[in-house]
Amino acid sequence: MVFVFSACHIQYMAKKQQTVFHEYLSEIRKLPKSIVILFTTSLLLGGIAIIGLLVIHSINQKLQVSVSTNDFVITKPTTSPVRLFVDIEGAVETPGVYEVTESSRLVDALKLAHGLSSQADRNYVAHTFNLAKKLQDEDKLYIPFIGETQDSDQTQQTTVNINTASRTELELLPGIGSVTTENIIDHRPYADVYELVTKKVVGQKIFDRIKNLVGI
Repeated sequence: MVFVFSACHIQYMAKKQQTVFHEYLSEIRKLPKSIVILFTTSLLLGGIAIIGLLVIHSINQKLQVSVSTNDFVITKPTTSPVRLFVDIEGAVETPGVYEVTESSRLVDALKLAHGLSSQADRNYVAHTFNLAKKLQDEDKLYIPFIGETQDSDQTQQTTVNINTASRTELELLPGIGSVTTENIIDHRPYADVYELVTKKVVGQKIFDRIKNLVGI
């Protein structure tokens, strides 16, 4: 009984909706053609706009997934560099504790201390220290002054030949950095050490500091 009533009710509602739809169409037909055309065009444009927005949304989602995937692939964890500290004392221009990298060598530490001082026992350094030695954390380096080591004699100290010395040998001179080292090499050859000043490679102040440490 309930089923029969439900079926009748559905048929009744369908007929009612159909009647309403026909009445709606009749009312539309009574409108001027220009309004009907405008209304129809608006519906079409609205549908096209909705479809376009859906397509754009779908494309944006695909692009976001692609970018996220690429970011995930190329992202790599970064590691902090190992920090080492070494103590450089004695006959260097600027004694102190310096921070160096894990791959640093003894010569790098001496450059950080601005090279050997004019009173450094260069013979002892040349015969005793391996400038290519890798540094370790908490290393201590002491550069002896002239006269501190056994059989050390200032008159026996060798000089740095400015015509043939390597970059490392030149950079270990007091007050001589990488830029001045390049200038010294670029202005070779020298007839005497005073040409360092006449060729304007170094200033008089620097020359006074190194004149007894260099030669030809």
